[in-house]
Amino acid sequence: MRLTDERRFDVPIVLVCPEFTPAQAKEWIAAGESRELARAAHLEYMDLGSGHWPMATRPGELARVLARPRTRDAVAGLAGQTATGSGLPPQRLLFSLRARTRFS
Repeated sequence: MRLTDERRFDVPIVLVCPEFTPAQAKEWIAAGESRELARAAHLEYMDLGSGHWPMATRPGELARVLARPRTRDAVAGLAGQTATGSGLPPQRLLFSLRARTRFS
């Protein structure tokens, strides 16, 4: 799969840092290690310090980070709606966003 729609850079990203620090991740991105992440408009770093399997060693904290409402609000905004004003459940908003994204 190859994503080509430029709107992908507006999708909020949470970079979970389980075995490295956010500072290290920022250095790697600045050095060109990830051109895609360098172009992200909304990139948040989460220092989890959990080791290789955060879903096994710190599942509660990982779930809280990934389920933050502001991330859902940003995704809802990309779909042309606001989470508070749309009346749609988050799953429907995400479906709406997916339907507008082209995969090639």
